[in-house]
Amino acid sequence: MSVTSSRPVVRAAAAGSGAARRLPALRAAGLYALAWSPVVVLYTAAIASMGSGLRPAIEGSLTSVLPAMLLGAPVLAMGRRLVDRNVALRRAVPLHLGLAVLFGLAWTGVNALLMLLFAPRPVFDMYVRMAAGWQVISGLFIYAAIAAIGHALATARRLREREAAAARAELHALRAQLDPHFLFNTLHSLTALARKDGTAVERGLERFGDLLRYVLDA
Repeated sequence: MSVTSSRPVVRAAAAGSGAARRLPALRAAGLYALAWSPVVVLYTAAIASMGSGLRPAIEGSLTSVLPAMLLGAPVLAMGRRLVDRNVALRRAVPLHLGLAVLFGLAWTGVNALLMLLFAPRPVFDMYVRMAAGWQVISGLFIYAAIAAIGHALATARRLREREAAAARAELHALRAQLDPHFLFNTLHSLTALARKDGTAVERGLERFGDLLRYVLDA
């Protein structure tokens, strides 16, 4: 195969590798967006209960929840990063408290700006008087939920990595104990002995099995 003819194969392999790397990220993004569906449903029901039709309620809910979803993505990543860096609890708690307040204020501010730009003025005034404070408070709880999920995911990943590392270390130790040259020489000797004395081979296999069990249990 010439260099020129091999280039499409290399490009195809690189494209397939890139697609394989993107799949977990796309799956994680889809699951993250899906996790916000209960919040969208609750906001839709709350808006509809104030006399709005279903379609305006859905549109208003998506407009309100989407900024929180976008702001929550770095919160999720930060929760994982704090676990990866082994940040002490006494440092993590004040950091989370400050960021939770900032999250609630930012979410409320973005929604207020959207209403000021695109909604009728009475709707904006009613939001500021009746809903802005509650949205800041709900932002605190949403932040806490996102940060807790990020912490749990990172902790579970670290536990899996530790279990995998322990299994690899155990396998490495087992391989170190079972010297390949010793196994080969033993099997070769048993093969040679089988041509002369079958009973001796049987006793040798039993002792060899006992030795392997002793090594595996050690």
